[in-house]
Amino acid sequence: MPLLGEQAQTEFFAPQVEVCTRPTATLAVLRSGLALLRRVMAEAVAGEGCLLVATGTPAVPPGRPPTVTPGERYERMAARWSSLVGRYDGMVCGCHIHVGVTGHARALALANHMRPWLPALQAIAANSPFSLGRDTGWASHRSVEWARWPGVGPPQPRALDARFPRKRPETPTASR
Repeated sequence: MPLLGEQAQTEFFAPQVEVCTRPTATLAVLRSGLALLRRVMAEAVAGEGCLLVATGTPAVPPGRPPTVTPGERYERMAARWSSLVGRYDGMVCGCHIHVGVTGHARALALANHMRPWLPALQAIAANSPFSLGRDTGWASHRSVEWARWPGVGPPQPRALDARFPRKRPETPTASR
């Protein structure tokens, strides 16, 4: 979507799109940015005879396995982990928040500080309880589906020292 640039991104499966607000320090700016993104996306899909649904679970189960979005990264993932791609119930949705801080030391300190709170945060942000139009019994089936992918989940605790690389090499994972 040219109007939104990097704020609108394709997802692994073609029927999904991710919108990304710009970093902000206030809820008012975050809310207005998200409203703008949703309005522009709704107008774009309406032109294609579709409706935009911002949801934590697939609104309508696909009638066939969803297609993988074309592109080198997604195609590499689909080839490497083909057993995870062709399943009907692999489609999950979610609303997630990326937290950014300045500086390597602050990022490590924050990641290590948040570690004990991750189960509570996951429970609060539960989404995708349905698969193929059926209640899975899980408040968040997304966590079950995504746990099958390599590289998903929190990294191991790290200490700030010279042995820790400043930048990890890119690996083809399901998370960004």
